[in-house]
Amino acid sequence: MHKYLIIAVCALVIACYFFGARIAREKCVADGANAQTNEIINNVNMVRVAHEKTVHTGVRDIRDILRRKYTIAE
Repeated sequence: MHKYLIIAVCALVIACYFFGARIAREKCVADGANAQTNEIINNVNMVRVAHEKTVHTGVRDIRDILRRKYTIAE
């Protein structure tokens, strides 16, 4: 009877080890997906801000900037 009890406890410990490893792997994948999603959101926000600045800058402003930055000699 003691053999069966020891075998059952060992099987339970091994099963817990494998289930724990699987749960840890799934959490790691989820954390990676969240990090990637946050990176994409940050990139989209940076592009949006850049486009807003471009859209709200008038042609006259762009011409003035180019005149100040570059001369005919260049």
